[in-house]
Amino acid sequence: MLRRRTRLPFIGFVLAICTAGLGVLLLEPTLSRALLWGIRQASAAPQSGTPVRTGANLEPSAALTSTINHQPSTLETLGVVPDSTVALSKYGGHPGVPIPPEARTGYFSKAQDPSGKWWLVDPDGNAFYSAGVSYVNPWGYESVSGTNPYKSVMYAKYGNPMNSAAWSTDAIDRLKSWGYNTAGPYAAESLFGKIPYTANLEPMRGRLQPKYRDNYPMLWEESQWDKDYRRYFIDVFHPEFRTEVRDYIADEIAYYGYAADRWLIGYLVDNELPFWYGRHSGGPWQSGNTMADVFIALPSTAYGKQEWIRELRERYHNNFQELNRAWGSGYGSFEELANATTVPPDAAGDKSRFLRAIFDKYFSTIRDAIRAADPNHMYLGSRFVVPPSVAGNPPELFDSVAANADVVSVNHYIWESMTYDQMKAEMDGVFGTVYRNKPLLATEYSFGATDSGMPCTVPNGAVVGTQAERAQLYASYRRASVDSPYIVGDFWWNYVDPPLNGNKWGNENCNLGLVDNSDRPYLGFLNSMANENRSIYTYRGLAPSTGPLISGLSWNVRSVGTAAATLQSTPQAASSPASPSPDFRLFMPLVFKLKPKYPAVFFTFSIPVAASSMKLDIHEWNRVQSALKRSITTDAAPAGRVTLVWDGADNAGQGVGPGSYYYVIKVVASDGRVDYATGVLTQ
Repeated sequence: MLRRRTRLPFIGFVLAICTAGLGVLLLEPTLSRALLWGIRQASAAPQSGTPVRTGANLEPSAALTSTINHQPSTLETLGVVPDSTVALSKYGGHPGVPIPPEARTGYFSKAQDPSGKWWLVDPDGNAFYSAGVSYVNPWGYESVSGTNPYKSVMYAKYGNPMNSAAWSTDAIDRLKSWGYNTAGPYAAESLFGKIPYTANLEPMRGRLQPKYRDNYPMLWEESQWDKDYRRYFIDVFHPEFRTEVRDYIADEIAYYGYAADRWLIGYLVDNELPFWYGRHSGGPWQSGNTMADVFIALPSTAYGKQEWIRELRERYHNNFQELNRAWGSGYGSFEELANATTVPPDAAGDKSRFLRAIFDKYFSTIRDAIRAADPNHMYLGSRFVVPPSVAGNPPELFDSVAANADVVSVNHYIWESMTYDQMKAEMDGVFGTVYRNKPLLATEYSFGATDSGMPCTVPNGAVVGTQAERAQLYASYRRASVDSPYIVGDFWWNYVDPPLNGNKWGNENCNLGLVDNSDRPYLGFLNSMANENRSIYTYRGLAPSTGPLISGLSWNVRSVGTAAATLQSTPQAASSPASPSPDFRLFMPLVFKLKPKYPAVFFTFSIPVAASSMKLDIHEWNRVQSALKRSITTDAAPAGRVTLVWDGADNAGQGVGPGSYYYVIKVVASDGRVDYATGVLTQ
């Protein structure tokens, strides 16, 4: 589409200066404000001038092909935005839900609306749905061969030692530009206090470490998971358990200053403990029996075994004959029963009660320790994993965690491609079984695509062929989550892909990241994600949040001097599995060549309110990594039409060479709202 655009007098003056030989635009700090942006506050009739090629606004259905069609990714709300819109809080909460006074604590809390739908509540008292990403950090994964490709890229970009402030600023900008409002489990400390986040407490690994302690019986060990804290459970009736958990949690909360941080949603404690497993006999662990059977098989001197006998004595009035009649057994005494490693089938009721006692001991100990050290924040459960069938988890587990935690967290992976209807039925079945009148968090899920170049022989969830199919699965999961009245958030696992040859602790080698190991975002997938993320409150029946700050975005290339600036179409070759570059295959980015003299890229858009600052970042996109080439920041600007100009130079003032580039525009409104636009520079 051809358009003519009014050129502002001072921009024309700037271009004339550049033609006269001052060199690259925006180099002199004293000129940067005038050179960077032009504003017109009222629409003007088109004037004659050189026609320029511009991009159209992104339609949601075109999200995965937008760069090929030269449509900038404006990340606008999916669908038609009604006239009635609301502004979200600085935390991302929506004011359109009546929140009871007792839930307005000044910290994150939880509440049900009049329809029975659960919400988190932000510190300002607004309804909050937590759209999160796990493992947002610069650490990456160590591979099975001992290398860490992502960390190496982070050191190259942010220095060694790493500039954590610069990294966290970029990471938060990315998350918000993709529509996320939460940093989930295993977030870097440099993100704390800047975006809603969850804290990880891991007493099983952080303080107790029973594998290396003599006074805690090791209840489960499997060589495949050697030293993996998730794969064992300890005797929670040991008299030191409560003291050590209390001390560990108090130390962690004090060290990080969690108790006073209003950006903290709450605490996730431990991860994927083997609640659903039973006793093995010389082979792999199997379901069927329960954790109660594990404790019953302990020696008579173990504290857990002594608790089992104590409960039986109490229930049967210290009369073992009464127990024998109930069980159809022939024990001669409670001492004899203490040496038994199994019990008859008729003891099932007592085993169920003991199983609940085991879980209550664990969860209540965690709850009490958190309450003592931090009365302000929620206990979010222990992220128990849902096996392929939720039936693998005993109902006593669901009863216990709901009785002790504020929110119940579940790692829930989908292992086959599903439509929305299928996904919703699956989630209703799983979470409906778990639900015990406490809100639920889906704390892990992901899908991978083989066009990433990743082998995906050890995946995390369903594997599909393309990023477009991956985006469709994400949309189905997200909509099924927000359509569930008991789910208050979901966390994508995770931020970065594992190494190509697999991570060290699980051999995972599938495309589960939002970025690859060269820190290149999967832009097509992410643009689709962003549309879904920004529609959460609309899906939940609320008025859409205030429309995007950035609207009507287009960009074009102009020649400042006498030679023309062009974009030449040169599709990239498909990458090999050894050097994955998925978005090349998806987008076929075009080689970007600016011809002298003094070419520049003009990004033009409208902002409905005054901006306190604007930022334009230009990243080079190559087969090694995504590298920031230029970062330009402005001061305040009034509402109206805005033009940001990139002069084709990097931060050192040197003209960039041929290559592929993508842009990120950030606008901070005077009222505190932030919006982003991103896309690939293409023909």
